[in-house]
Amino acid sequence: YLDLAQIHFTQGEKDKAKDICVKAITLDKDNTDIRLLLGIILKDEKQFDEALTHFAKVIEMMPQDIIALNNAAAIFAHQGNLDKAIECFDRAIQSDPTFLNTYLNKAFFLLNAKKHQETFDTLLEGLKNHVESPETIHTYQEASLLLVKTSKEVRKSGSFKELIDKLAKEIEKKFKSKSSPNVPIAKINNIDNRIYTCKNKSA
Repeated sequence: YLDLAQIHFTQGEKDKAKDICVKAITLDKDNTDIRLLLGIILKDEKQFDEALTHFAKVIEMMPQDIIALNNAAAIFAHQGNLDKAIECFDRAIQSDPTFLNTYLNKAFFLLNAKKHQETFDTLLEGLKNHVESPETIHTYQEASLLLVKTSKEVRKSGSFKELIDKLAKEIEKKFKSKSSPNVPIAKINNIDNRIYTCKNKSA
């Protein structure tokens, strides 16, 4: 059932995928893979409460499932439930501290809540813990650029110099890796008004 549902889902036939998942769950209520896929389909359809029920069941059976935790967090964030969203994001980070997508998802949520300091800290932690791979270059690029953007808001605080020094150190250290030659590098010019620019390292 799972393979067939996934085929329909990837082909954009979500109604067929959903029907298969519903039928599969009636036969095996503890199938976490089917519940996870059904939750994602329902979330895409904006049936958030029903989707959350399936994600919660997956988390109950598999407390460290980062996909279910991230999706549940996204729903709580959409519903404006700050505490629950942060709780799910933090549990996902604890389950896999190297999974950069969780930090990025949490950062976007915090940014929307105008929590710039927390956004900055979350991204910095994610970039420090991230393990590079060709599959994660785009995510790393997005997180790095968002970190630079967020630092512009953080600079209004008195601790900006310390934070920007951390930013420069971490990004420069990561981008010196020979395994990621084509991702953009963030340059912070050491002048009074701290001009921010981004350019491609290979340029």
